[in-house]
Amino acid sequence: MDDPFDDALVRLLGDRCPSARVREIEDGDSAADLWRSLEEGGFADAMVAEEAGGSGLDLAAASRMMASCGVHVLPLPLPFTMLARAWLAQCGEPVPPGPVTFAAVPSRRQEDRILVQRVPFAATAAWVLAEVDDVLRLLPAAEAQAEPGADGAALGNAGWRCWSSATLERSPVVPRFDWRSAGACVTAAMMAGAMNRVLSDTLRHANERSQFGRTLGKFQAIQHQLSVMAEQVSAAMAAAALGCAGARLFPGHLQAAVAKSRACEAAVIVATSAHALHGAIGITAEFDLQLRTRRLHEWRMAFGTESYWHGRLGAALLERRDATVLDFVRENVSPTGTADA
Repeated sequence: MDDPFDDALVRLLGDRCPSARVREIEDGDSAADLWRSLEEGGFADAMVAEEAGGSGLDLAAASRMMASCGVHVLPLPLPFTMLARAWLAQCGEPVPPGPVTFAAVPSRRQEDRILVQRVPFAATAAWVLAEVDDVLRLLPAAEAQAEPGADGAALGNAGWRCWSSATLERSPVVPRFDWRSAGACVTAAMMAGAMNRVLSDTLRHANERSQFGRTLGKFQAIQHQLSVMAEQVSAAMAAAALGCAGARLFPGHLQAAVAKSRACEAAVIVATSAHALHGAIGITAEFDLQLRTRRLHEWRMAFGTESYWHGRLGAALLERRDATVLDFVRENVSPTGTADA
């Protein structure tokens, strides 16, 4: 189905965000020109209501754009910015310029500092939406002291960001919403897009690379692994669509739980199988596969892994002692379900 917003974003990313540009930004080059193109194209305000100057897309309509960000491993937090801007405009609050990202875990205090770990896109965001003492605030990224993580994650995802108490006191307060579910659902959509691209790249490699006189795709063992990958990608895409279903701004908590948990489960299998089928070349810096599989592992850790979200689903099910599992699914985690925990 044609989607003019997503089609326009895909054309822009194909032109302005090739793999070489992603590598440059991950290595520390400025992403200002890329962000300017996205903002001038109206993508950052895609979910802001039309009467407030945006395009008025709901979460379901914007989900394909979020997946496309994953396909192109866009090194900017466009999906998070879309949500944040729409929420602030809806609440009548000022919308700050520049890209906004969400901190993936609540902050903690250490003496007179505010510490936030695991901030996706921390290196390219202008603002970090973080929960501090049960209050949501927009913290200026430029005033943060950065402490890189030790696992080599890109864009500062695994490191710490530290702000002074003085910065916190003058940071804007954001009306409260379920930021963890929103972040998880957005991340699941990006993961589904990235996994779909990993699958297509792996299929192409299997049909081009030859061993023992035949292309890899002619071997039954390879076909089996490709089939498993396709199954996992399809499941992740369906779960992401479920999480983003409905004419609303934010996902339901349990629908987000299904989307993120299924995407996390699939990411491990898809990334592992893709590297197994590519062989040693897949992990080289020059090969594009690692751009997406690295990001998949980072995004799996953001806003809770499958273990966290399985626990949330299980707890919600146990609270419904009078309902069968089928009733629980129909009422809570189906596209038409309205109840939430």
